[in-house]
Amino acid sequence: MGMSLLQEPGEGLRRQGLVELAWLPAQHGSEHPYLAGAAMAIMARELAKQGEQDAAARLEKELRTRFANHPACRLGGIAAQNEAQEDLTR
Repeated sequence: MGMSLLQEPGEGLRRQGLVELAWLPAQHGSEHPYLAGAAMAIMARELAKQGEQDAAARLEKELRTRFANHPACRLGGIAAQNEAQEDLTR
């Protein structure tokens, strides 16, 4: 549901998508660490895309702290990924 809402044009719907994704690490982080880490990485990327760099950086730091071995941690900075992706699309 969260991923679907992030694709919507309305800011309110995208915010709701972030809330839906946040539910995974908050409620099921211990049982499903891979999904929880993926949700956090997606949320950080979306926040950075929305211009909320500080929030994205804090979420990325929490991802690296809680799920240090998650594959998303090996991708480099999430905010930096957004900038590189934007450079490619220009």
